[in-house]
Amino acid sequence: FLLTAQEFCLASGLTEVHDAGIDGTTLEAYRSLVREGRLKIRIYAMLARDFFESADHAPIYDGRFTCRSVKIVSDGALGSRGAAFIQPYSDAPNETGFMRLTQDEIRATVDRALRGGFQVNTHAIGDLANRVTLDVLEAVLAANPVTDHRSRIEHAQILALEDIPRLAQMDVIASIQATHCTSDMNMAEARMGSERVKGAYSWRKFIDAGIRIANGSDFPVESQNPLWGLYSSVTRQDHQGQPAGGWYPEERMSMDEALRSFTIGPAYAAFQESDKGTLSAGMWADITILDRDIVKGPAVSDSLKGISSESDLRTELLNAKPLATVVAGEVVFSSLPGLKSSP
Repeated sequence: FLLTAQEFCLASGLTEVHDAGIDGTTLEAYRSLVREGRLKIRIYAMLARDFFESADHAPIYDGRFTCRSVKIVSDGALGSRGAAFIQPYSDAPNETGFMRLTQDEIRATVDRALRGGFQVNTHAIGDLANRVTLDVLEAVLAANPVTDHRSRIEHAQILALEDIPRLAQMDVIASIQATHCTSDMNMAEARMGSERVKGAYSWRKFIDAGIRIANGSDFPVESQNPLWGLYSSVTRQDHQGQPAGGWYPEERMSMDEALRSFTIGPAYAAFQESDKGTLSAGMWADITILDRDIVKGPAVSDSLKGISSESDLRTELLNAKPLATVVAGEVVFSSLPGLKSSP
């Protein structure tokens, strides 16, 4: 299964995957692939909370496999009304979602993880779940300061406006998935209402507040294709170009910001910014070659201003395809004649 998934990801142009929540079986499978020389993609793994709590663990740095973080799931999803809200759902006044763990349970895991040299990555979608996550991190870091903790909120979809600056103040990373916005936008405002939605998928507010963003996909919930994520980041539209101008377009990213969120952002979120994330001398040679220039192409600029048409933007980003994927200087996927991937 892992080898099939690896082939699929490499063909999509991915050089690294952050695997959010693995158990002992998957951990050993990854390490076996490393020993056999068959792990071609980089994996930054997070131990599932239950597995992390089941035994003593130490961070692992094993070739292309790194495991130095813990995944905590604090609430449910927006679509099912499981995301934990401070106030009831606008379209279901008797429901507020649910927390999957108590605040004390989350704090115990966060404290143990940070003491053991693990990064903490907490799934939080609703504004209550995000607030509890921030409250716990604030309390634990006050009691046991960790200089470079790089704690992540996975999704960070809906925050009370007053909580947004707290991420920057505590150096918490917003680990977002832009395609969630364009998948959810048809029902999101009905769930949240016209006021609470102002703190939803708030990428521009994050950037303006100085919050570090790591963008991803949350596949297999969404497509693994990073180009679709770039498209959602800069347009906030579906693949048919709706709604015209984008859903809450003031929260869009520029192309440069979106590219950084998919390259430098995840590298920083994995403590790898000195080794990857940019095409620079001395960095690991992790490279994706596309069939077109999505940065300097005629339809794409540093922001949506100046693009000839939204139709051209869809053509550039949604139709672009990887021609080759290179990890550590090794060609691990290629559709180019004469450039073969390694076995």
